[in-house]
Amino acid sequence: MGKLWLLYVWEVKARTQVITFIAMLALYAFLLQLNISPLPSNPPLSEAATSTLMNVFSGVLDKLFLLLVPVSAVLATFSIAYEADTGVSKLFLSLPLKRSTVFISKIMSMITMLFLPFIVAFLGFVVNIDPTLSHIPYVFADRRIYFALTICILQILFVLSIAILSASLVNQTMLAPLPSIIVFFFIYYIGSMLPRAGSYIPPFSLQNALFELRLPSAEYSAQVFMSLIVLSFITLAAFVASFYAYVNKEVP
Repeated sequence: MGKLWLLYVWEVKARTQVITFIAMLALYAFLLQLNISPLPSNPPLSEAATSTLMNVFSGVLDKLFLLLVPVSAVLATFSIAYEADTGVSKLFLSLPLKRSTVFISKIMSMITMLFLPFIVAFLGFVVNIDPTLSHIPYVFADRRIYFALTICILQILFVLSIAILSASLVNQTMLAPLPSIIVFFFIYYIGSMLPRAGSYIPPFSLQNALFELRLPSAEYSAQVFMSLIVLSFITLAAFVASFYAYVNKEVP
């Protein structure tokens, strides 16, 4: 655990990771503020604040997907493929460290760089719509908020998992981002052209889930839960495949 923590701190302090954290914090905050709608009162009523947050989640989700695709690809490339391409990985192999420990530290650092800024930006946004915080406890008592947060976090993890898999399979820095970017934009194109098929693939499947969540008395359909379960399975499978590829890859 000590080696894992030291590697994690070393990864987090890397210049690429720090720049990513600052950039994502600014971009997340911009996207959230971009989708805010006028509130009927100040401080807002709890239901009005909840509705505002749900509308914001719905407006942010597709833009979040398009933002995460290139950022995740570049982050994973510099953390994994670049080290193999430049020979930095040989340094890790020369140390008494397991490849699994190195890979897990990289995964943890990349998740932190994409996940933590989103949480910070979201909390800042919540304070912005209700500076007195008087109605926030009522807002967070609504399970729809947690469900919407879970959907956004799942999208972040899904995009990152595919980007990491691409970087783990390709050792060349210039080529590593291309597979994941091509896959994601192909998925987005199919979802845009075929609405029926798009309801089963991200980000459109997640948009459908949020649409139902915006209704206070919504009956959450089996299709929505199934799409989230399938997406969770794909995300986990991509992380496992990345782990296997990294641990068993030949380092030039």
